[in-house]
Amino acid sequence: MQKMIDLMKLHTDFGPSSRFIDVGSGLGKPNLHVAVDPGVELSYGIEHEKVRWLLGMSNLDAVLKEATKQQGQSDIAADHKIGTNCMFAYADV
Repeated sequence: MQKMIDLMKLHTDFGPSSRFIDVGSGLGKPNLHVAVDPGVELSYGIEHEKVRWLLGMSNLDAVLKEATKQQGQSDIAADHKIGTNCMFAYADV
């Protein structure tokens, strides 16, 4: 995934002012990844299958808990805005 993001940053100006939409987001890994690097303005995942959406929400919860734990330990963690720029929807496109 990092290789793909690096190529998008290099060739498409993919960065903090970008918006990322993943239709069929499944477990949400690409959404979580781009929320951190390059720290997009909005990372939005939409999933039609409830179990996969619930697993994506569980992944987001775990990432948020870890970021909260690390906030006092690292300037990098404090700079992450993943709690405000990443969201998942259980819906049909």
